[in-house]
Amino acid sequence: MGMLRSLARTFSRLPRLAQIGGGVAALVVVGAGVSSLAERSGDEVAIRAVLAAHQAIDTRSCLTFRFAPGLNFESWAGRQFWMASTPWTAPDRHPFIFYAGPADDTAPEIVADLAHRGVLERHLVPVSFLSGGVASAAIYTTRANDPDFSYELVQPNFMQRGSPLGTLAWPNSVSVAQGNGPQPALYLLHPYLISQVSGVCVGLHLSGITEIKSHDRDYWAGRDVMTATAVYRSDGLKDWMQSPVFRRTIGSFQNLENGKDIRHRLVFHRGSKGLELVGNQEEQ
Repeated sequence: MGMLRSLARTFSRLPRLAQIGGGVAALVVVGAGVSSLAERSGDEVAIRAVLAAHQAIDTRSCLTFRFAPGLNFESWAGRQFWMASTPWTAPDRHPFIFYAGPADDTAPEIVADLAHRGVLERHLVPVSFLSGGVASAAIYTTRANDPDFSYELVQPNFMQRGSPLGTLAWPNSVSVAQGNGPQPALYLLHPYLISQVSGVCVGLHLSGITEIKSHDRDYWAGRDVMTATAVYRSDGLKDWMQSPVFRRTIGSFQNLENGKDIRHRLVFHRGSKGLELVGNQEEQ
């Protein structure tokens, strides 16, 4: 309103014809500004719709492990063994595992710390050895699809080696004819899929869309190009993500701890059916 009153005072001091011409010019300038603002607003709405379709309104920032907790049964190397069928080893199950190994072995420091804090759950599974004797394995799991973690999907080989979390296919071992006569062999059934933790993640929420720009036509794709920047803010770090053991073993979310926003560079193709997201890369 202040700008309009200023324009009105300026027009009142001009000759009649000049006022008319100036008024038209002013309306063109104001109208162009409103049109540009409406276009940017429309693009932002369209961008948010595309991000929502890609489930990118909420996203995560993840720290990949500098070590591999995984499945560590090296102390039983060379010994044939199988496990009891449990919710974490049964062939029809899909466990989410942070770490697994012989229960008598000392678990890595980060594993013990997260289990103590209630982040991981420890399960003991009976183990039998072909040469005789029994033992226990300790399997540390997360909640299924826990968003605090990223996972690597592992598919063990059916009835072959591929995961030590195998249960015996038949009640007794099977003799297989080899060069030196029949030899005992184990046929094991593994969980059909294993989600093995590969990193730790912090949730992010979209707080704004900035730097929306249209570019020259992409002649290779035959469509117009638009870029923008998505700005995300953190949910905040969990206490266990800031512990000395976590920092020493895994690292720190330094940018998030400093209150820095996370920015993603977005690239779109603009076609007859609207925007198509072709690039989404976190800025470093």
